[in-house]
Amino acid sequence: MYSTNNTLLFFQDIAFINPANVVFVYLLVRHLVTDDIESEHELQAIVLTCLYLSYSYMGNEISYPLKPFLVEDDKDRFWDRCLHIINTLSGDMLRINAEPAFFTEVFTELKACGVHPYNHLHYHHHHHHHNLHPQTPTSPHSPSSTISSIPNTPSPQQEQNPILNNDHQQLQRSKSQSLALPLMQAPLKTAA
Repeated sequence: MYSTNNTLLFFQDIAFINPANVVFVYLLVRHLVTDDIESEHELQAIVLTCLYLSYSYMGNEISYPLKPFLVEDDKDRFWDRCLHIINTLSGDMLRINAEPAFFTEVFTELKACGVHPYNHLHYHHHHHHHNLHPQTPTSPHSPSSTISSIPNTPSPQQEQNPILNNDHQQLQRSKSQSLALPLMQAPLKTAA
């Protein structure tokens, strides 16, 4: 994801990868990354399709170039996957920006993946170029720069109460260590 984001930096004024957008990407990925994925290439194609739709929906530009998101020669497979995601998850894509409680629910689930990375994303394979896969930190205090963690969010054991507020202020107040990019307020868009 970082590789694709870096490729697109020249194309956009505001960096895309921030905690609110990572939650949106996770919303898509959690439904599409399943145990029946047969290869790393298939996993990469699925995650990049989710990332493309996330850029398209949450990004600040009117459109984005397709090439950084393609890893297949057959563009029809990419577009079929996009349509499948839209048909399956468009309600949740609108809901995550319209209902703060739903955003909080997905955010809390993502934080739990950071503590227990195999609860939701079962596929694990090391990839040294794109770092798309959840990895277990070597110690409870080791920093992790994978999609499965949001910077400076306490683990459920440290937290007295889960995030229950409806304004997402805790998310915006967090200082970014592993994502040295500007934060944007969530939700970014509402249903039209």
